Amino acid sequence: MSPISCYLDLGVSRYKRKTIFPDLGIITFSFPSHVKEGEKVFVTCTPKGEGRSIKFRWLRNRSEIQQNERIKIMEYPDISTLIISPVIGDDNGNYTCVIAEDHSTASYLEELMIQAPPHWIKQPENVETIEGNRATLLCNAGGPPQPRITWKKIDIPRVKEFSFPSQVSIGDRTSAMCFAEKAAPPVSFIWYKNGELIRSLPDVVIKTDEVFSVIIISPVSETSKGNYTCSIKNLFGEASYSTFLSVVAPPRWIVEPMNTSIRIGEHITLECNAAGSPFPRIEWKKIKGSVNLDKHKRFKSLNGTLILTSVKLEDEGIYECSAENGINPPIEKQIWIKVNG
Repeated sequence: MSPISCYLDLGVSRYKRKTIFPDLGIITFSFPSHVKEGEKVFVTCTPKGEGRSIKFRWLRNRSEIQQNERIKIMEYPDISTLIISPVIGDDNGNYTCVIAEDHSTASYLEELMIQAPPHWIKQPENVETIEGNRATLLCNAGGPPQPRITWKKIDIPRVKEFSFPSQVSIGDRTSAMCFAEKAAPPVSFIWYKNGELIRSLPDVVIKTDEVFSVIIISPVSETSKGNYTCSIKNLFGEASYSTFLSVVAPPRWIVEPMNTSIRIGEHITLECNAAGSPFPRIEWKKIKGSVNLDKHKRFKSLNGTLILTSVKLEDEGIYECSAENGINPPIEKQIWIKVNG
């Protein structure tokens, strides 16, 4: 609103002028409704009317605002601008622009509300108590705005049961997943084989995500067989689960029997040894004839070793050693025993 001038005519071309200003006032201003930490805000205080000689003051929560690197006050003849950049959570509050002219003053107040993520004022701490006693847990946080604080019980983590496939053969690729149930992150995973930490194995790869870990074995070998344990841990406890990797493999020769010759009446030992998973059953038999080696007193078979005592001419012939464990193919080897007179 413009000032009002009154002119008085004195009759001799002389005038007396008096200027009257309306009541002192401030045009309303406001901060943005959603201000986040790190942003820039500013408001301008503008008096009502023009051509006035105004003095400006800025207050925050009734205290004079002191300028610094973040807070600046820019004044012009008719306006004053308050600039805050960047804003922080402590800038929350009521901001007042006060203007003065002669003996008159006016003010306008506006609230600045800043949104900031919660921060700890008092973090909860571990408490040890006795069953039946009362326990007090403290937890306090600030905003702004003031955060809503809730409590909930976090379960101790546990590992969901897992297993390898039941039939894993040599040369296959196999894997198992360890999943952390009811485990608040961060969760750490550690794998063990037969109680020893798995560090670096050429045929083992471990891939871990936030709540699960996968162990991959490729290619599977007989040495891959064993007890595998996944251990998990977070701030609230630890747990583990173990499973056995069974590797199946067909029989293979460790010691193959060989053709041999012997004199009548001598003793002979024939070696036949095989490995596999599960461990193979090894048997000897004579290809021709009705001799039952297991029941014959002069023949003894022990763990693949065939012992012939007091050899006779009739013992000459073809003998077969076989090994089988239910995994195909089984193996067998025929040899010739020559008996000399």
